[in-house]
Amino acid sequence: MDPVWGQVNSFFNWATAHGAFWIYSFLFISAIVENIFPPYPGDAVIFAGGYLASSGRLNWPLVFISTTAGSWAGLLILFWLGRAKGRKLLMKKEGSWLSHEQFVRFESWFERWGASVIIFGRFLAGIRSGVALAAGIAGVSWKKILFFGLLSVLIWNGILISLARLVENNWEGLYHWFGLYNRLVLAALVVALILWVLRFWRRKRSAKKT
Repeated sequence: MDPVWGQVNSFFNWATAHGAFWIYSFLFISAIVENIFPPYPGDAVIFAGGYLASSGRLNWPLVFISTTAGSWAGLLILFWLGRAKGRKLLMKKEGSWLSHEQFVRFESWFERWGASVIIFGRFLAGIRSGVALAAGIAGVSWKKILFFGLLSVLIWNGILISLARLVENNWEGLYHWFGLYNRLVLAALVVALILWVLRFWRRKRSAKKT
């Protein structure tokens, strides 16, 4: 058994013995943490909550509400950070990460495709955190992020919990699949970030030489 799943399962057993309130609270907090700290297996925890609901140990609507509220809250926290801090960081005069022209193109691109990116970015672990930050940096309106952010969370969490109910007899196998999926996406994200930083560093060196 996966060690992370073993820890999650142990907590669920403890929480069940002490009252379902602790499980719903854990699901809510886990959904927030997963947005802010992508390596955390938030999708797997939501799936586990769906499994417990399908087995009758939890209330399905409450599992859906607690995880959705947590995911939405985590998304909005990152959006606020991007809006309040990220914009200033990227556009500071010394050592700017983006030129003014690049930033304008970035804003225009997000203005055109932002809704689709917010929705479909939720399907990619790790990427979803970057999307929320980028939306804040790009100046996406609160109205748009509230609506499309909630829509994306409703769709994705609904899929996870529904899958748990459909494959009740093979939940552990699907859990391991989600773990592999999350690791692959995060690995690809790390590689992409390293390549982007190297490209930025080389561009800065070339600019200094000229």
